[in-house]
Amino acid sequence: MPFAPAIRRAVAAALLAVAAALLAASAATAAPAPVACPATPTSWVQAARALGFPVLRPSELAGLRQVRLVRPDERCAGASLDARFVRRDGAVLRIVQGLPASTGAGGDAPLLARPRIGRTQGRLFAYGPRHDPHRVLVLSISTPAGEVGLIAERMSAAELIRVARSLRTVGSAT
Repeated sequence: MPFAPAIRRAVAAALLAVAAALLAASAATAAPAPVACPATPTSWVQAARALGFPVLRPSELAGLRQVRLVRPDERCAGASLDARFVRRDGAVLRIVQGLPASTGAGGDAPLLARPRIGRTQGRLFAYGPRHDPHRVLVLSISTPAGEVGLIAERMSAAELIRVARSLRTVGSAT
């Protein structure tokens, strides 16, 4: 029977598919489904009122304009406020707030500098060669409420640090 091995493989694959479906069905009834973490468009003031951590907004944008600001669903553990800014020359800046404190913000990227940001020391990391236009800079700032991350592409370190130094608590006059 030349087709016997092919038939055995097909039957084995079908049995595995059935077993996987049964396991998935039993797991779905045994554990609650994970909550999807939708992000809701918001304003800075609404985010400051809704979230349980101080919301920081940049006052200096280095020519960037805001194109997105979303806040996480309150049921999502570890979710962050997420803002995105762009500039005509292709520069992009993303500011993420509310992350739990993390020691691995730069991953395996080299540490470029430890700039002073307010009363704290930031950590500036770079991904990619110095003259690569798609080089990504990551500036991590630890706060009592967690970590603020600024992720920039096509921006200089000086511009990124200037934006970070302009972060102010929403609702604060200082």
